[in-house]
Amino acid sequence: MDGKHFDAASLQGKPVLIWFWAPWCPTCRSQIPQVQRLAKQYDGQLTVIGVGSLDDAAAIKRFAAQVPFVTHLIDDRGTVWKHFGVVEQSSFVLLDGRGELRFQTGYGGSEALADKVAAVAN
Repeated sequence: MDGKHFDAASLQGKPVLIWFWAPWCPTCRSQIPQVQRLAKQYDGQLTVIGVGSLDDAAAIKRFAAQVPFVTHLIDDRGTVWKHFGVVEQSSFVLLDGRGELRFQTGYGGSEALADKVAAVAN
């Protein structure tokens, strides 16, 4: 969000939850409390990254400002989305400490997210 390059190598050895969202998405907005709860609950055990796209940088920044406790990235070109094969918002990708994919869900499929995160973070 600050215009600096994000170094994903800094996440090595730690579980990561990546939340792919769009600023205008009502489902994404409804997931803010769930994402914040997970970020707070697993602080120090799990890194939560929000990847905003499908809009301009200003709209992405406004949405991200409403979601503290999460590291947000502007992906206005969809580079990170393409890397993980994400084709819809709101989607989640959960990686374990070795960088292995442990869970991925598409639009709104966050019902099992808390259990999946608990299994990877502990």
